[in-house]
Amino acid sequence: MIDLPENFDEATTENLVAAAKTVLKNNRLGTYTKPAPALYPHQWNWDAGFIALGYARSDFRQACSEMTSLFRGQWANGMVPQIVFSVENVGQYFPGYFSGAPVAL
Repeated sequence: MIDLPENFDEATTENLVAAAKTVLKNNRLGTYTKPAPALYPHQWNWDAGFIALGYARSDFRQACSEMTSLFRGQWANGMVPQIVFSVENVGQYFPGYFSGAPVAL
């Protein structure tokens, strides 16, 4: 078990884990999870890694899906972009899809 402060009992830890799982579940869009639904409607590369870690012990398939979805946006030159734009959310984030080498899920 992870070392937690002494004032964290097992019930508190279980509540925190359950709350984290609920946040991930509520932000899931099928193959990936939005880091913050209103603020970031697309997949961000560094968030995807941490989200995959969050899923790794409870939903390994979704953890793999996060990374697979991210690498589907990989450019021809090998770069993984900072943002992989979702087609259904185009226009909901500035600078937007057409500001560079666009990639969409």
